[in-house]
Amino acid sequence: MQKNFQAELEAMVWLGIMKEAVLQSDNPEKRILLWIDATIATKQVELDKNNVSQQIIYSARISGIEAELRTIRNMLAKKKVVVKRMQVS
Repeated sequence: MQKNFQAELEAMVWLGIMKEAVLQSDNPEKRILLWIDATIATKQVELDKNNVSQQIIYSARISGIEAELRTIRNMLAKKKVVVKRMQVS
């Protein structure tokens, strides 16, 4: 998740550079500027959904779930019950 957040931030920087380059040209293309503005707006929405505080909350939830699963596995191991690990998508 952190990699995606960093990639989105990097993309926003490059889009800003592209926009400045288009604006400095003699005849700036409005289509390109509209596309850049729309892409920046979309990426901003993604960044708002995937901000650092949300990442911390998700990590804490995942850690809590893993701890609960370890506790359950340990309790079942004492009763000699085998729990299979399965890949979750």
